[in-house]
Amino acid sequence: MEIKQLRAFIAAARSSSFLKAADELFVSRQALSKTISQLEAELGLELFSRTTKGIFLTSAGEFLYPRARALVNEMDKLKAETMNVVNAALPVVRFVMVQGAFGIFADKLGMYAYRHREEMELKMRSCLDVDCDSVLSSGKADALISFTPPSNRIAKAAVLTVSPLAFLINKNNPAIDQVRGNPEALTALPKLLYTGGREKSLWWKEFPARNDMVCGDLDYTFQLLNEDRGILPIPKLLIPKYLDYAEAYYPSAMQEWIPLYYSTLNVEHYNTQLYNIIEEIRGELLAASAEERTA
Repeated sequence: MEIKQLRAFIAAARSSSFLKAADELFVSRQALSKTISQLEAELGLELFSRTTKGIFLTSAGEFLYPRARALVNEMDKLKAETMNVVNAALPVVRFVMVQGAFGIFADKLGMYAYRHREEMELKMRSCLDVDCDSVLSSGKADALISFTPPSNRIAKAAVLTVSPLAFLINKNNPAIDQVRGNPEALTALPKLLYTGGREKSLWWKEFPARNDMVCGDLDYTFQLLNEDRGILPIPKLLIPKYLDYAEAYYPSAMQEWIPLYYSTLNVEHYNTQLYNIIEEIRGELLAASAEERTA
């Protein structure tokens, strides 16, 4: 007697229909009927009377139904409690991204989290670029992706690793052929200097060139990029040295950003660096958890 057989039996008994029970369990009617027939053969009893008007529980089916339901409910409860225990023991890594970067990196991080779902829990949220400093200095994140570097001393002291530089370029931008494999070409191309909502950019220390554009509005920056107006430096990845915990916040449905081409200039190295940093954080969290258990 298998749980799958009991689930099929309960669904059919509850709906008085093999067809409705099959729809409920997302299987074919033939598969459900075969599963119940196997259960009846194993028990040596008929659990349903099959008539032209429908199916009805026999006396044996009436006896089995409440007991089968109690057993399945108990198994579901046990599974849920076990998963809660396992999930509670998993290290948690909290990633915060500025709103413009969320649509770029969330899918990559989500795939990584799914592949390592039995080893770690990855929580993601978004914030305004101007709030990145406070997010870092208050310890509300284990990793931050921002368009501008931190400006306060506390945040700078907390940064463990900064990612290599790469660029986002619209896939239809004529500049893409110049940039691919030729980093020196970047200096000659017009750039969109996003300032993170501030008056001047913290990213670019030099003055803008003649053809560069400075913009503090992220939506407008992406609009310009979509019109093939230059290239945009993508976020730095900032990793705090401290790894304390904070309440997780899940952002509401994000706006659909315009499609962007993720430059091949440094993409492989960048992704490897990103995953290596997550692994580093996960290792520190596991070590800290082990110390707590032995203390």
